[in-house]
Amino acid sequence: MRKLPVLLLCAFLPASAMAWEATLSVDYVMSDGDSRITAKAHALEALRVKASERTETYIQTSTTLSDTDDLSKTIEVIGASMVEIRDYRQEFHLSDEGRSLLTATATVSVDESELRNRIDAIQRDEEKQRMINQLALENTRLRARLLETRSRTGAPPRWGYRDLLSALKKNRSNVNVIFERGTLIEMASNSRSLIEAAKRSIGRNVLSPLENAVIKSAVTRVQPVGANYEVWINVWWNANMDAIEEELSNWFHVEREYRYLRVSNPSFHREAPFSHAKPLFGWLVRQQIMLHAAIEGAGAKIPIFYAAHDFGESCGPRPDAIGQRALRNPDDVVICIPDPDHIGERFIGVNRPTPLRLRLSKSQAVRATSVDTEIRVEPL
Repeated sequence: MRKLPVLLLCAFLPASAMAWEATLSVDYVMSDGDSRITAKAHALEALRVKASERTETYIQTSTTLSDTDDLSKTIEVIGASMVEIRDYRQEFHLSDEGRSLLTATATVSVDESELRNRIDAIQRDEEKQRMINQLALENTRLRARLLETRSRTGAPPRWGYRDLLSALKKNRSNVNVIFERGTLIEMASNSRSLIEAAKRSIGRNVLSPLENAVIKSAVTRVQPVGANYEVWINVWWNANMDAIEEELSNWFHVEREYRYLRVSNPSFHREAPFSHAKPLFGWLVRQQIMLHAAIEGAGAKIPIFYAAHDFGESCGPRPDAIGQRALRNPDDVVICIPDPDHIGERFIGVNRPTPLRLRLSKSQAVRATSVDTEIRVEPL
């Protein structure tokens, strides 16, 4: 914890700090994906940010302080939770470039004396400082996502305006909870709610689509091996890797490689965008999904969502380093999701060749008429 800079903040707050108010205006350039409702929501958020930035004029420290950026983020997330907006007015018109423009004006106010009390409370309470730092990190991530949606044209992305603005509102509510009685109990409850919401989102946008993926299979070769036959099977399943990456990037550090997505362990990548990434990862890493293929009782399976030992540059090149075996060292585990369009001749991460090769007896080969395939969730 960095106590010194927080201590210095109080010296820059005037002793007579009281609630102040001002009339502020913002211009919001509407994109093709904006409606008047989403434009208003963005304008209100912009007014809140502008007001919280005004708050920082009371707490500016010397530019020689190395932690100035971190302090600004901390004060911004506290100040934004305290902004009150009233007398909101808006006007839609065209900019000089012909773009739709929303000009929003409102009276905003921030209670500076309460801000000082909260800074004093953070100085006294290390746990409050830790939680505020987490929320500041989460706030930065949400604002970055909001700016990203503003820069896009066309339809809003799946992780869209309403979700982002709702998450920012939730973040501000959590800041207020920190300074209330029963903080730890309330924060624990809020943390559980956030984690459960994240699980539902990942289940809906990642696990369920994989579990219900369409599978295609084809026998490419049959060759005798002694008294038996070896059957080669190509398998493919439909997976929207862009959508999966987008969803998981909301919660974790994700690396996109040619043949797979690799979800990093929050124990090492502490810059994960979700403040509760570690317990969420602990749940997700056990949600193994397997693709099964069989002919007349002879079968094989390959993982399409699995835990692997982190070898640094791959998703675990050995079959004995995935699944339950990988969990023996939980801090060295990553999550791997192969891309079915680029699995190549060897299944990356499990060292199993594709096509799959099944050994059938002569009687099995005579009876064989089709390949049975199935995808199963097999939690570890």
